Amino acid sequence: GASYIKNWGYIGGSFAFYKNEYGIPPDPNGHPEGVDIDMEKFQYVLKLEYVFRNSFLTVWETDFSLNNYHHVEFESNGSVGTEFGVVTTNVRSNISHGSYGFLENGNFGISFQMEDYAVNGAETPNSNSYSVGAFLVEEKDFRKLHLEAGLRFDHVMATTDENDLFYKSGAISGAIDSTYYKNRSFSAISSSFSGIYSLKENINIGATILHSFRAPSLEELYSEGPHLASYSFEIGNPDLKAERGLAKEIFVAYNNSNTIIEAALYHNNFTNYLYAQNTGIRNSSNPDLNNYQFVGVNARLYGFEITAEQQLFTNFVLRGSLNYTVGRRDASDAGTSQEPLPQIPPMSYKGSIKYAHNNFEIGTRISAAAAQKELGEFETYTAGYVLFDGFATYRLTSKKLLHTLSFNATNLLNETYYNHLSRIKDFNPEPGRNFSLLYRLYF
Repeated sequence: GASYIKNWGYIGGSFAFYKNEYGIPPDPNGHPEGVDIDMEKFQYVLKLEYVFRNSFLTVWETDFSLNNYHHVEFESNGSVGTEFGVVTTNVRSNISHGSYGFLENGNFGISFQMEDYAVNGAETPNSNSYSVGAFLVEEKDFRKLHLEAGLRFDHVMATTDENDLFYKSGAISGAIDSTYYKNRSFSAISSSFSGIYSLKENINIGATILHSFRAPSLEELYSEGPHLASYSFEIGNPDLKAERGLAKEIFVAYNNSNTIIEAALYHNNFTNYLYAQNTGIRNSSNPDLNNYQFVGVNARLYGFEITAEQQLFTNFVLRGSLNYTVGRRDASDAGTSQEPLPQIPPMSYKGSIKYAHNNFEIGTRISAAAAQKELGEFETYTAGYVLFDGFATYRLTSKKLLHTLSFNATNLLNETYYNHLSRIKDFNPEPGRNFSLLYRLYF
């Protein structure tokens, strides 16, 4: 990346490339021959910032990005099981302003996103998504009370060239309800409001309420094929409605020179919460894989999170966090009013202690998760675990360059553990002991 910087602002760009090849071992209960994955991503980014002088307007920012992602899943004989590519273009432009009358600080702008989705080796059709948004965020202070309000309008279109019966074999066999491929469009207004009040010099309390909108993705609308990396056959739903949510959160924060503590409680109500539901049915054309169909249900997600950081002596820092989430969905069809949502993480804890002196730091981390006994339909129990990691970093500055050398050791005790959010956890555990050495150069 490189930028040209002047007193009026800057213009710059960057390029990134990522390539990864890995395999999922064979398993008689999953994909019996194993799967090889080859993925790569090219990313191009341009950024512009212009600073206004002596004006109600303060800064104009514009970002442009292009992401080209390619993913191939190979069968054991070398043939392509599934291949897809996604080209995503994003443009965002916003202007910040200063005080004027009742207004204090804020920004407004527009955004645009286009997705070009192409698939080979599955019945999923080529499709495109276009979304346009306009937003406004304003801030105001009343002595110890800080208020923020936001408003956003979004219009999303999903298009496909197909117009035939959707997932014909499944519709004919009765595995899914009959429907047809179709273009879809969604429009909605989202809003948010939050307030933060300073009780004392080091203590703040606050609350946020958010009314959200999310249109179904192309995958959720039109998927129709095997996803070998997760042992699933994914089936979309061209008739899905948009997801709407009402989120509420209250929080408290304590901050002084040596201690930071933050805690939050949240409760989110969703109308038409979208997710891939395991049907428990083996796919007729790929009997090694279960059908996962995208559905929309009324749901609730609520829980808490706590983070803390403590400076010990001069060179030691102690950090910790605790997270817990409960997910429930309406399930009148199951004979109960509610049942657990699938793929909800169990209670988890992370802690670390770090020693830092000049350009060197070294430390250790602990990560723990409780057993997940709240199971969605067709989910299985996941045991808890405790992991220990170690890390060290050295920084060196020379002229206008910054060099960093980082060493990481994860799962030092080589614990065998499983991630509840993984669709292949019943077949394969998470990685064992691992060491990595990373050098970075900043210029």
